[in-house]
Amino acid sequence: MKKLFILCLLLIVLVSCSRVRKVTDIESFDKEITEIIYPKKEGSYTTYRVTIKGTVNDSVLFEFRDNGLPFYFTGKVDFSIPTDYYGGLSKKFIFKPYKATAGKLTVEQVLQ
Repeated sequence: MKKLFILCLLLIVLVSCSRVRKVTDIESFDKEITEIIYPKKEGSYTTYRVTIKGTVNDSVLFEFRDNGLPFYFTGKVDFSIPTDYYGGLSKKFIFKPYKATAGKLTVEQVLQ
């Protein structure tokens, strides 16, 4: 009986949790990039997370919130920011090369 209960609980958790993931590789530093992640209509989400990894030769700027302050990075980047997500809306990030001319960054957006 205990095993059946644990199995049912596990199935409920797996079925009720939704996840949307989008990965963007940035290797060109000559233009601004905007990437949008869209929730699935049947999904249930509580968190929006952005993870940035890689290296750049000078300053770059990222914006994650419509009215928030930008984040500046330079050199080796290993950054992750989880935020609350209240559903229904798409989320985006804006990348601006600022002073950087070379490098490679990987940006992962996750709604879960």
